[in-house]
Amino acid sequence: MKWLRRSPRNNDAGPADEPTAAPEIRDPISERARRGSELGNAARRPTRADLEEARAILANLKQDADLAVASEIALAFVERYPSDERFQTIVARILERKADQGAIDAWAGIAARFPQSHDPFIRVLRWTRRLNGPKAAAALRDSQLPRDPGDPDRLMLYGRSCLELQEYDEAEEVFDAVLDDHRSSARTLTQLVTAYRNQRQPLRAHSVLETAKARFGSNPALLDLGAKLEAELLAIRSSLPDLPETSTNLQNEIVKRIFSLALARRPQVIRQQASQFLGSTILINAGLGAGGAERQFVNTVIGLQRAAETGTPIAGIDVLGPVQVVCRSLASRAQGDFFVPLLHQHGLGVLEYTALPEFGGRVRNSTLRDFIQLLDYLPPQMRVGLVRLTDFLRYAEPDVVHIWQDGTILATGLAAVLAGVPRIVLGVRSLPPVDRPERHRPEYEQLYRSVLAVPGVTLVANSQMAANRYASWLEQPQSSVHVIPNGVAPLPSTADAMTALASEEFDARASHPLTLGSVMRFDENKRPYLWLDTAAAIVKRNPDVRFILVGDGPLLAGAQHHALRLGLADRVLFTGRSHHVGYWLTRMDAFLLLSEHEGLPNVLIEAQLAGVPVVTTPAGGAPEAVLQGVTGSVLDSTTTVDPEATAETVLSWLKVDDARRQLAETTRDWAQSNFSLDRMLELTAALYLS
Repeated sequence: MKWLRRSPRNNDAGPADEPTAAPEIRDPISERARRGSELGNAARRPTRADLEEARAILANLKQDADLAVASEIALAFVERYPSDERFQTIVARILERKADQGAIDAWAGIAARFPQSHDPFIRVLRWTRRLNGPKAAAALRDSQLPRDPGDPDRLMLYGRSCLELQEYDEAEEVFDAVLDDHRSSARTLTQLVTAYRNQRQPLRAHSVLETAKARFGSNPALLDLGAKLEAELLAIRSSLPDLPETSTNLQNEIVKRIFSLALARRPQVIRQQASQFLGSTILINAGLGAGGAERQFVNTVIGLQRAAETGTPIAGIDVLGPVQVVCRSLASRAQGDFFVPLLHQHGLGVLEYTALPEFGGRVRNSTLRDFIQLLDYLPPQMRVGLVRLTDFLRYAEPDVVHIWQDGTILATGLAAVLAGVPRIVLGVRSLPPVDRPERHRPEYEQLYRSVLAVPGVTLVANSQMAANRYASWLEQPQSSVHVIPNGVAPLPSTADAMTALASEEFDARASHPLTLGSVMRFDENKRPYLWLDTAAAIVKRNPDVRFILVGDGPLLAGAQHHALRLGLADRVLFTGRSHHVGYWLTRMDAFLLLSEHEGLPNVLIEAQLAGVPVVTTPAGGAPEAVLQGVTGSVLDSTTTVDPEATAETVLSWLKVDDARRQLAETTRDWAQSNFSLDRMLELTAALYLS
């Protein structure tokens, strides 16, 4: 497999760079394998004792192993047996456990030395997707592994790569082609059986296994897989005696079964609540990173907490509380605890449900005891939510649970239903998963349909666009999906000493009188390269413009490099992650957002509250956040954005002097009247009790 080096870790090659031939891959594993070959060890084969020690290292990795010691032992084996892939794989997994970004180079090196092995390439894709996003991973796959129907083994690898990139429909199409191709070897079909088992689809795996046995007989590998599958299916059918013989989607069957049990129990546990009182309320999100949805989550929590503490009704509703915050984890990504200090200031703690005991610490008394054997066949995030959260919610007995965002709904919605929570609000923040291939999973539709069929469950969106799309996707009446626009407060315009110094230094090097800016996460969705291309087109028309970009993300280094290549480095300030966004907004004369997908973007509202007119793509609910032609402009397309035309639109909003001041007042007044925190809280409290 030919390896191309485009610096996948830092993405410091701009989007227009041509791939270049790979220099020799250098990482600890490659170095030790090279040394071993130079010492004449290439023909050596490991002993049984060596392999047992390797298995012991792998087993210890699941425990609190000393990774440095394990790595050195495994590297010694790599040098002793440079032609054996197993020892090199152990070191690469250790690098992953250490969260070492060098793991991507390690897996790339293994893939180059063992081109017939599938796993290293899959691992490279996984790390590329994690560091640079799905488009970068797909580009890497397509450049090195074109879909080749003439080679079933390569086609099998392509199908596995589709799974890795969450291209589920294409993966199924490819796997069907592999199965139908009579040139597929026993090894390839064994890999296909294993792929389905790893996807927790034993019914499909069993079907493929029967085909493989019919073609090739029962070789040892197929016999071993068959024994494991038979044991799994026996346990499944004991818990699902009415499982249809023709069913191939076990996850959907399990979800249906759990919901049928939940509905049978639910009438006995539902508690009616007085319409003028809001009692115990739990709000659940994946994390508390510096995102727009997280900010709205925190605004809602703080508003409810303040009302409970002060005794101030919200829309005539007394908030009795308590108000609790539950997150999956605060450490699942960098700065995942960004809003925790703010919650602490208001006397609110955060519970991480991944730290809760499974089954409430008492399996015999668990709500899940009737189908424990089935839980391992659910999507991993759903299983975690069920076993960690269901019994906690049952013991806590909240009156309302409000779950934010699709991923969290997938993980915890079923837990809230099983726990008998009387009022469950599912809050969606963007277009549905089916419209976002990079986030879509096959189980979403079944889950949403099942949850929404439960009495007391409501779906709420933050834009009319999102509400309409969810209603259409799930075949629900449009009126059944409620809309609560974001509530946004003006951001403080103060700055600390370091922020002020950065601003002064930028003024010194770029004294241009007009400033275009943005606040974004530097990722594929926000399209920072396209943003900078537009900036270059603006400078060609008006050299008096400079640029401020606030935020962080995986494409930040690549964006900085792209600005340098465009000749913009001296007039673009990359602030990085900042706690003083409000200050930076005061330094802007116009604001540009070029997202592919959005809910109802907070940044557009925050910019207008600061008196800054905005230009945006029509992504999601973005058009609902702008008064077209008065407070800004919505571009014609999200998918086709022309930097030259966008530059003309932006320049029409870069006003000076009196015109700028009047525009700021108009923009600020409109945003304040349409997106207040009070209005959002009133609609939310009313929805909880409706």
